This record gives sequence, structure tokens and C-alpha cells, in this order.
Amino acid sequence: MDVPTQAHIDSLLAYAGAGSGNAADSVTEIARGLEQLRDTGTADLTARDADVLADVGEQLKRGALGMLGGGQAPPETQREAHLRLRAADDFLEVSELIRARVAAG
Repeated sequence: MDVPTQAHIDSLLAYAGAGSGNAADSVTEIARGLEQLRDTGTADLTARDADVLADVGEQLKRGALGMLGGGQAPPETQREAHLRLRAADDFLEVSELIRARVAAG
């Protein structure tokens, strides 16, 4: 994957829209940069942006695994946890995409 998909961007924006504070603001800015990358082929994305997305992705993953509670969680909680795990994967994939672009110069 050389550029993010709309689904990746939507996942980031959904996280940002549901949150507040520095992380949500940073994710919103990164998502806008990804839209620019998708639309124009260029964007001012940095290794720091990749770190932010990786950190958020790891936090989402830990939270989702905690929600599952060893498989004892109610079905609606399990569904929410699986959605969060999918979002975490999106964050981690996009983080790797940014890292590869930064490394390539």
C-alpha cells in the first residue's frame, strides 16, 4: 500500500471525532495530511506522525483486549472491542506507511 485508503482515513477521523485533546487534534491533522497524500501524491508527514499513530493504535489495541476480558464480555462489548481492534490495525498500518515514505525521502 503506497497511499492510505479512504477507509484508513475514515478510521482516523472517527477516532479524532470521538476524542478530545492533543491526541485527537494530532490525529485530525495527520488524517488531513493523508488526504492530501492520497489526492496529490505529496504531504508533509513526519516520523513523529508515524509515532503518534502507532501510540494511539497500541492504546486502542490494549483497551480492546481489556474489554474482551478473556472472552467473558457480553456480545455488545465484544463487538465494540473488535471494532477497536480493527481501528488499531488501521492506525498501525498507516503508521508503517508513513515510516516507509519518510525513510524513502
